[in-house]
Amino acid sequence: MHVKVNVGDPKLLLKYCSKPCNIILKCKHKCSGTCSECIQCRFHKRCAEKCAQPLVCNHECVTPCRESCKPCTRTCEMRCAHSKCKKKCGAPCTPCKQMCERQCKHLKCTCPCGLICDVEPCTQRCTKLLKCGHVCVGFCGDPCPPLCRTCDYEKLTEIFFGNEGEEDAVFVLLKDCGHVLESTGLESWMNEAQDLIQFKRCPK
Repeated sequence: MHVKVNVGDPKLLLKYCSKPCNIILKCKHKCSGTCSECIQCRFHKRCAEKCAQPLVCNHECVTPCRESCKPCTRTCEMRCAHSKCKKKCGAPCTPCKQMCERQCKHLKCTCPCGLICDVEPCTQRCTKLLKCGHVCVGFCGDPCPPLCRTCDYEKLTEIFFGNEGEEDAVFVLLKDCGHVLESTGLESWMNEAQDLIQFKRCPK
C-alpha cells in the first residue's frame, strides 16, 4: 500500500517509512521491523527468531528469542550402568538406588549409584592386557581405552592437550563418544570449565 504524505514534513514521512531496519540486535539476530516500526532504529521490534542458545543440558533452546529460556523438553540423556532416565531433560532425574559399580583391587565404593562415590577414582595404572597383548594405557578400574601405545602409537599420541607423547601418559576412554583423552590434560580442562553452568561434555 502506498501512502501520500506532505514531503515538507519529514517527521510525517518517517512515520510511514517501510524500509527494513536490519540492525543486528543484542541477541545477534537481525531486526525484522521496519524503519517506522522501530522509530528510526531507536526502539526495535521484539525478536521472533529461535533463541538457539545452549541450555544447562547443552541442548539448544527452542523458545522464541524475545522470551526467557524455558526448561528443556527433550528426553533426558543421563544414564548409569543400570538404567537410563526416562524423564524430560528439564526435570530432575530419579536417583538410581542400586549399588555403585566403581571398584577395583585397590578400592570399592559403598554408596548407592545415585549418590556421590565415597572413594576417589583409582590412580593406579591398569595392568590388564589388550587383545594385541600389550598393557592397557588407562587407569585401574576404568574402562580400558581401545588404543595401544605400541600398535596405535600415532593415533594415541596425536596432540590435543599437549602431553599425549609423554612416556608416562595415562589415557581415559569417554564411553559416550568413544574418544580417548590424555588424563592430566583432561583434568586441567575440566577444572578450567568449572565456571560454566552446563553439564560437562567431551572437549573434542
